[in-house]
Formats: sequence, C-alpha cells, structure tokens
Amino acid sequence: MQLIDMTGRILSRETIIGSVSKAIDVTTGVYILKLNDKVQKIVIR
Repeated sequence: MQLIDMTGRILSRETIIGSVSKAIDVTTGVYILKLNDKVQKIVIR
C-alpha cells in the first residue's frame, strides 16, 4: 500500500498482510492510495 500526495511524494509505504486498521496522520487535501493493482483518489476534509 502506498499513500501519495498530489506532488507525487510518497507519505506512507506499507506491506499489508490480512486486514488493516492503522491510522495515518495526514492534513486536509487530496491523496492517491495505491493498493496492489488498484488506485483510488482520497479527499480528506
């Protein structure tokens, strides 16, 4: 799993096995979440 900001900077890179319940501290903004082959845009308000 990777959490990337809109400038392309990787904020978090984790290897995930099973389920996840870890919180990542980020500020308000738009982020890209990459998990395996899937990419999702996330908006934090």
